[in-house]
Amino acid sequence: MACKRVIVPKDFDQEVDNLQILKESLTHHDRIMLHLATIKHGPHHYILLPYAKYGDLEQFLHCGIGPNRKNKYDFDERFNMMGNSDCTIPLLRQCWSIVNALVWLHNGITIENSSSTVCCVHMDLKPANILIKPDSESAVGKWMISD
Repeated sequence: MACKRVIVPKDFDQEVDNLQILKESLTHHDRIMLHLATIKHGPHHYILLPYAKYGDLEQFLHCGIGPNRKNKYDFDERFNMMGNSDCTIPLLRQCWSIVNALVWLHNGITIENSSSTVCCVHMDLKPANILIKPDSESAVGKWMISD
């Protein structure tokens, strides 16, 4: 199952090129979410990503409450491993993993077909672009950079 995202048509081709660079790199980072497919259908443009069962960091930081002040999910149920325990260490580990992924992007990616190196910059890093997947070893899930 995948989620979809609409892209402004003029930016779509550049976005697809950037995503292909990530897919064709000789190295990978397990905190960068790779796309499954790109679709153009009439005036609409989509990028399909793996399903993020636990939503995104923006929802997490608001305890499952959306911008319209309605519950998107039951926070205590979804992150039941947190309980009443101190989550400082799991949160810091996820933050460190995101920083490590950004360092990987910024230090240059070697492309398989050309052996050239490309440096990437995210340009739109925000909590809504950090997706959360289930992780049995982390009370706060596995945070992944998308977009």
